[in-house]
Amino acid sequence: NLYFGEHAYWHADRVGLKFDFGTTSRFDLFLSARYEGTPRDGIPPVLNGMAIREQGTDFGLGYRRRFGEGTGFAELLHNVDGESGGTELRLGYRLERGNGGLRYWPQVTLAWRDAKLNDYYYGVLPGQATSVRPAYEAGAGLNLEVALYASYALDPRWKLIAGVSLTHWSSTVRHSPIVDASLQPA
Repeated sequence: NLYFGEHAYWHADRVGLKFDFGTTSRFDLFLSARYEGTPRDGIPPVLNGMAIREQGTDFGLGYRRRFGEGTGFAELLHNVDGESGGTELRLGYRLERGNGGLRYWPQVTLAWRDAKLNDYYYGVLPGQATSVRPAYEAGAGLNLEVALYASYALDPRWKLIAGVSLTHWSSTVRHSPIVDASLQPA
């Protein structure tokens, strides 16, 4: 599910408008799906008795600027569907490389998330606390993500796309009683 037009785009998790400023910079307005929340394919025992945390929809503003073979970017996202009411600011850089039909780009992203966003997904309300799951209020925090994405052109219209990433969550998320790891692979 990809569409890249001159002024609009559609990805698997995002739809947006883009405004180019020459060949080196771009401003985006977008709606983005946030795929956090209660798992859809079976609730883990640690979440039994807790309210369902829904996936969210964010409105975002983004800016990108090319620097040689790489691109720096900044995005400001805010929940607009009433789920978390939270805000996230992402700053990152990706280095773009290619060889024949293969393109790949390592990327690093720092993401500051406010307390509303973290607490909605990783907090435990006092009424949902148990002897093994104490009440917890997740505060604001800074996450670090490193990723490697790649695409291979099969022909002018078809590409294979792949990606792997590793996120190191902020201490306010890592210390939540409903989180069991500080590193999240994807």
